Amino acid sequence: MRILTGAPAGYDSKASGASFTSNQDILRYRLNTLQVVDNGATPLYTAIAEGALALFRLGGNMPDFDNLGQCILLPITDGKRTTPPGEITALTEILRATRTRTFTIGWGSEVYANSLIQIADESGGHYYATSTKRIPGTVGADGNPLTLPVKAELMKWCKKDPDDENAPTIVSDLKSHIVLSYVTLNEESSMDIQARFELDVATPPLKESLYVSQIPSIEFANDVRLGQIGTHTDGIRSDGSASVRFYADYIPRNITRLVFELNASDGSPWSASLLPAEQGGLVAHWSMSRNGNMLILETPSAGRALDYGDYGNLFQLDFTGLSAPVYLSVNMLEPVIGGGADGKYFTIPRGIDIGYEEMKAVSFPNPAFAFLPPLLSPESSIIDLGNLKDLPEDERQGLVQVRNIGGEHMPTFAGLHWSVREGTEWLPGTFPGKLSFVYDTTLPPVYSSFYSIYETAEAAVVPIGHYDTGGVLISDPGPYSRAFYIDVTYGSLFYQFSYGPYYITYEVE
Repeated sequence: MRILTGAPAGYDSKASGASFTSNQDILRYRLNTLQVVDNGATPLYTAIAEGALALFRLGGNMPDFDNLGQCILLPITDGKRTTPPGEITALTEILRATRTRTFTIGWGSEVYANSLIQIADESGGHYYATSTKRIPGTVGADGNPLTLPVKAELMKWCKKDPDDENAPTIVSDLKSHIVLSYVTLNEESSMDIQARFELDVATPPLKESLYVSQIPSIEFANDVRLGQIGTHTDGIRSDGSASVRFYADYIPRNITRLVFELNASDGSPWSASLLPAEQGGLVAHWSMSRNGNMLILETPSAGRALDYGDYGNLFQLDFTGLSAPVYLSVNMLEPVIGGGADGKYFTIPRGIDIGYEEMKAVSFPNPAFAFLPPLLSPESSIIDLGNLKDLPEDERQGLVQVRNIGGEHMPTFAGLHWSVREGTEWLPGTFPGKLSFVYDTTLPPVYSSFYSIYETAEAAVVPIGHYDTGGVLISDPGPYSRAFYIDVTYGSLFYQFSYGPYYITYEVE
């Protein structure tokens, strides 16, 4: 199992390497260029498990309020499994651990539906059956009529029927999902939650209950004065227009006023509008005013303050006449933390790139990496230095550059901090190398071994142990490689993640 990447000619490496896209041209290209080696084996359970793990890793660096924690797999299969057969119990445990649900279409000449139904049911998904077409006058070795899968049966689950708006489809099922959130000030090490649900639009009404015990709420608790705001853009449209949407992931109590300073890097003008309630607008009832590049949102004198734990869309900026990418810098002027016990503050991105692709600058820190030399491809994790003998001594290294494309609040050390460490792995066919790391700063790390990106945003990854001070080779000649990892922490937000392994490869002689 692998995630499809690639794009037609004319798209940049970012679009080509993106794991997810809504671009129809790119989606068609990936399906049309898909190659499958037909060896008669169907590792069905293995493929579903690998898909669940791949989705889990893609969102593994996002706290749950940025990534709802639910992944969806849409297998289209006849349910037959051969090599290896696998066990349903082991598979469903992986699906539950990665919070992945399967919405499976059983499609083929002969569908083994029982296992697919069980997997969908235990993962919280759904199974969709299809009919087949009998081939007249033919029978199989078992004496039963031969059948063929029907394309229309597959497609009926994949898109809406224009003649029947109420016809069930996977799209309508996914759109009907409801996320229930629960806000609490409880900071106990073990908390129990019980909920009862009733859906009265069905006949008879559906009733369900839920009980979850031993929730470690202290692990999720943070400063209740801390709010979170993020931004999102679909990119520059063909007519040169673009929009940037500001949204709140979390609002602390008693917020009645928000003030932002917003500047485009090329001075491009912008207009602003509040998002209506039907588009999830959280402050649709507020007033909005502008003073130069300062945007002021505040509740009417008789209006209510936002509730503790509120979330939703705030406002949208609109640009016209953009002929090139721009950077929108963002500075939150109010509220700011002060000396009072009730002072509020927000993590928010310092800005967002408005280019020709979708961009989301989330409310919590989110690292983006660049490597010199570049990785061998958008899908690769390898930096190749070539032959060290051909390089000047000060160029026998790779560079790691780090940028925060998410939010921060540096006065309280809520921001991106990072470090690089050597891994234990090396690539097949090479000798194990050894690495040292040189950061572009003379300052000590502010958080244990972690540097703030404002102390340094670059580190050199240097192969060592091959030449003496006179430049004489002191190791075996040949190809070498070594893994390294980039660890990040969000400072006072208490999240920590690891990226990698990445590999440095090189030759010595």
